[in-house]
Amino acid sequence: MVLTTGCAISFRGGTKLDPSLSWNLIKTGHFQVYFHEREEVQAKKAALIAEEIHALLVEKLKWPPPSEKTHLILLDSIDSPFGATIPIPHNTIYISLTPPPASPIPFLVGYDEWLREVIAHEYMHILHLDMNGGTSAVIRKIFGREPFPLLVFNGAFPNLLQPDWLIEGLATYEESAIGVSDRRDNAYIEMVLRMAVLENNFPTLDQAGGKDSWPGNQIQYLFGARFYDYLAKRFGEKVLIDLAREYSQKVVPFFVDSSARIILGQSYSSLWNQWREELTRNFQKKKISLETLGISNLTPITQRGDYNLGPRISPDGISLVYTSVNKDDYPSLHLKNLRSGSDRELAPRNLGFSSSWSRDGKKLAFAQLEIFRNYSEFNDLYLYDFQKRNLKRLTFGKRLRDPDFNPDGRSLVAVENQTGENRLVLFSLGSGLIEPVTWLDSNMIFSHPRWSPDGHSIVVSGWKNGLNGLYLVNLEIKEIIPLIQDRFMFLTPTWSPDGKKILFSSDKTGIYNIFSYNIETKEMSQITNLLGGGFTPEVSTDGREIILSAYHSRGFDLYKIKWAKENPQKFEKIFSDNISKSDSSTPLAGISFESYSPWPTLLPRFWIPIAGGDESGLQLGGTTAGSDILGRHRYDLSALYGFLSHRPAGSFQYENNSFYPTIHAGLSYMPIIYPDLLTDLQGHQLDYWENKVRAEFDISYSWNFLKSSNTLKGGYFTETFSALSTVPMGIQPPETGVIKSLRSSWQLNTSKEFAFSISPENGRHLQIQYDWLSHQIGSDFNQNRFIAGWYEYIHFFFPHHVLATRLTGAFATGDHLVYRSFQVGGPDFTEEIIEPDQTNFFLRGYPIRQLRGNKALIGSIEYRFPIYNIERGYRSWPFFLNRTHGALFFDIGNAWDRETALPDFRRGFGAEIKMDMTFSYLVPLRLRLGVGRGADSDGITQFYFMTGNSF
Repeated sequence: MVLTTGCAISFRGGTKLDPSLSWNLIKTGHFQVYFHEREEVQAKKAALIAEEIHALLVEKLKWPPPSEKTHLILLDSIDSPFGATIPIPHNTIYISLTPPPASPIPFLVGYDEWLREVIAHEYMHILHLDMNGGTSAVIRKIFGREPFPLLVFNGAFPNLLQPDWLIEGLATYEESAIGVSDRRDNAYIEMVLRMAVLENNFPTLDQAGGKDSWPGNQIQYLFGARFYDYLAKRFGEKVLIDLAREYSQKVVPFFVDSSARIILGQSYSSLWNQWREELTRNFQKKKISLETLGISNLTPITQRGDYNLGPRISPDGISLVYTSVNKDDYPSLHLKNLRSGSDRELAPRNLGFSSSWSRDGKKLAFAQLEIFRNYSEFNDLYLYDFQKRNLKRLTFGKRLRDPDFNPDGRSLVAVENQTGENRLVLFSLGSGLIEPVTWLDSNMIFSHPRWSPDGHSIVVSGWKNGLNGLYLVNLEIKEIIPLIQDRFMFLTPTWSPDGKKILFSSDKTGIYNIFSYNIETKEMSQITNLLGGGFTPEVSTDGREIILSAYHSRGFDLYKIKWAKENPQKFEKIFSDNISKSDSSTPLAGISFESYSPWPTLLPRFWIPIAGGDESGLQLGGTTAGSDILGRHRYDLSALYGFLSHRPAGSFQYENNSFYPTIHAGLSYMPIIYPDLLTDLQGHQLDYWENKVRAEFDISYSWNFLKSSNTLKGGYFTETFSALSTVPMGIQPPETGVIKSLRSSWQLNTSKEFAFSISPENGRHLQIQYDWLSHQIGSDFNQNRFIAGWYEYIHFFFPHHVLATRLTGAFATGDHLVYRSFQVGGPDFTEEIIEPDQTNFFLRGYPIRQLRGNKALIGSIEYRFPIYNIERGYRSWPFFLNRTHGALFFDIGNAWDRETALPDFRRGFGAEIKMDMTFSYLVPLRLRLGVGRGADSDGITQFYFMTGNSF
C-alpha cells in the first residue's frame, strides 16, 4: 500500500462504550486491566490470570515480551463469548465476561475457566503480532506503531499481514498447548476434519482464506490449529515460533510461503496437501471401525447445511420448530409440518437455537439477542402466539436465554447472565416477575434447562472447573442432584415423554452421539453411532422416534431415527469428582488500583508520511491519529506544506464519546479543487482552486438495533473561502466570502447483507440533509439547501437477486453559489452517500458534471444478479476472490435553475460486472467495471472502473 493522498487516517467512528459506566483500572507488571462497576471481582481474577499466562507463554516462546504494558478491557455488555486483539496504537485486548454456553455455535470447546482460555488466546495474538525485526523494527522506531506497509516495505506490524489461518491457528494451537483449552484436538474439531475428508470437502490451502462457505471462519481457528499441530509433530514445536520470527523480519510483506521454505524446506501448500493425506489415512481407518459396529440409519428432514438446530415437536406431534442460520438469509425460526413436509419461516431470530412449546401448543417461547440502550447486546425472552400470528417481547434487557415452559403453562425457567456468572430463574408469564433460584452455585455455567413432564424437577446442563454434567434440580426441596459429571460434554438434555429417561448429546465415545440416562437405574446408554456427530435431540410425542441435528461436511441438518431401545450399550463410569481448579485466588504482588483517566493513552503513537497537491504543485506532510483506550476521545490530525506555493495546509478532527450523543468538532485549512467548474469563452472547461478555512461542530445520536439504525445529527459550521485560481476575463468568478450554516440530517437504514449477498437486500436506506445559511448568523450569503436520498433494495425472485432503486433530489433557494450548485453526470468513484456538502450526483452515460443547477433530481433502477461464487485464491498469495456478479441499470436525471420538464431529463443505460475480493488478507474490496450509454443527443459511451456498488 502506498499512501500518496492527503487524507488522514482516522480512529473516529469506532465502537462506543456506554457513557454511563464508571471505569477503573488495575496495574500489574505487564498489564493494565480496565473494569467498570460490578466487575471488580472479575478484574482481580483477570489480572492474576493474565500475569500467569504471560509467564507461561513468554517462557514457552523464548521471545521478548512487548516493551509496553498490554491493555485488557473487560466488557459485560454482550451476552455472547467474545475476545478481540488490536495491537494499534496500543496492545489492547477486549474480553466479554460472558462464558460460552455448551453450544455448537460457533464451535464447542472445553476449558477449565473462561477468562483463562480467552486471555491465553488473545495474549498469544499480542505476542505474535507485536513481533518485528529488521526493516520493520527500523520503521517502528521512525514512524511509531503505524498500521500500514510503507511503499513496498513491511510496516511496523508485519505479522498482521498474514492469512488468518496463520494468525488464529497459532493462537488456538498455543492456548491448547499450555493446557487452558482443548480446541486443538477435541471431538468437535475431529468431527469437522473427519467429515471434510470423508465427504471430499476438505478446503485447499487457498480456500482456507475464505470465510463464507462452510465451515466459515472456523477454518482459520480449527484447521489452522491442527495444521500447526501437524507441523509441530513433524518438525518440532520450535519451528512454529521460528516461522513467526522469520516472517516478522521480512523486508517485503505478503510472501509467507518464503518463510515456510526457509524454515521447513517446502511451501505451506505442499505441507497442507501432505497433512490432508495423513488425515485421510487416519479417518478412513476410523470409518471402517465405526462401520463394523453399524452406522445409525438417519432419515433427512432438512438439507440446507450450515446450522439447523434445536428441533422442538409440538404437543400434538404434527409440527416441528427449529432454528436455521445460513449464509443466504437472516437467521430465523422455521415451522415444519411433519405430515405434509411443508416448511416455512416463522419469525426472524437474532441467533440462539433453543425454544419451547406451551403444553396446549398455542405459544412458543424463545430468546434472542437485541441491542439494548444502544451499547449492549442482551438476550431477552419472546413469545410467539400461533393463533394471533404475532411475536411479543416479554423482557427488556433482562439477559435471559434458553427458556422452557413449565407444564402448568404459567411460568418459564430460563438462564440469566450477569457479569460472567449465570443462574436459573423463573419467569412469571402473568406478572412478568423474575424469581432467581438463588441457592444454586453461581460459579456453575448453566445451559438448556428442561422441565420434567410432571413439572416436579428440571434437568440442566452445567459446567464448572473443567467438568461438564447433567444435573437434576428440585425447586420444592431446594436440591440439585448431579446425574453425570465428567471431562466430556453433556449437552442439550431433553426428557422422554414418560419422564423416565433424559436424552442428550455427548462426546463420551470421542464422537458426538445421542445418549440416554435412565432416572431409575442411573445408567447411561448410547442410542446412535454416527460418523459425523449428533446434537440437540428431541423425542416424538409417541416416544418412537428421535429428531436430532447431525453434522456433515456442509454443516448441521435435521434428521430422524427410530428409537431402538433394546440392547443399548452401557457406560459404567459416568461420574467424576476430579475437578480441576485454577488457583486464581492467590494474591498478586505489585498491583495498584486507579480511577480511569484518558490522558495517559491519548497521545499519538505513530505518524505516516502523506502527499497531496495544491494549485502550484506538490504538497508533502504527515498524518496521525489517536484515541484513549476506552475510546472516549478520538482524533485525527494531518499537516501538509506546499513546496511551490509556500503555504501550509492541515486538518484536525475530534470526537467525544463521553456522553450519550457523540460530539464532533473539526478545523481545517485546505486548498480545494473543483474540476471543470468553469467554462471559458472558447468552451473549454477549467479547474478552479480555492482555499477553505473551515470550523465545524455537530452533535449526533443513534438509535441502534440489530436489524435497523437511526441517526439524527445537528450542527454548525463556518467556512471562509478565497480564490487561488486566476479567472480569465469574461468569466463570472465564483463567489468568495464567509459561509455560516446551521445544518441537520437524519438517516434510517433497514437493509441487510448476508455472507453470499452481492448487494444490500430487503430494506431501505433513507437520508435527508438540510443546510440553513443566513445573514442572521453572520453568513455573507442566504441559502436554504435540501438533499434527500431514498434507496430501496427488493429481493427479486431468486437468491441474492436484487432490484435496487434510487431516488435522489436536491434543491437550493436563495443566493446562487457557483461552487455549491448541483452537478449531474458521469459515474461516481464511490458509493453514493448523501453528505452536507454534496454537489455531485452520478448519471452514467454522460460526461462528469454535464448538468448543473440549483435543483437536481435523479433516479436509478438496477437489476443486480450473482454470477459465480469463486471462493478461491492462489496458494497463500495476498488475495482471495469471493464472487462475481453483475448489474443492468437505467438512470434518469437532470439539474436545472428555473424550470424543467420531463423531456429535459437525460437517460442512460448500461451494464456492470463486479468482483468481490479480499486484498492483503484483510481488506475487503468490491471492484466494478461498467459501461454506460447516454440515450439522449449529448450522451456518450462511457467505460469506467470503480469500487463499491453505485448505491
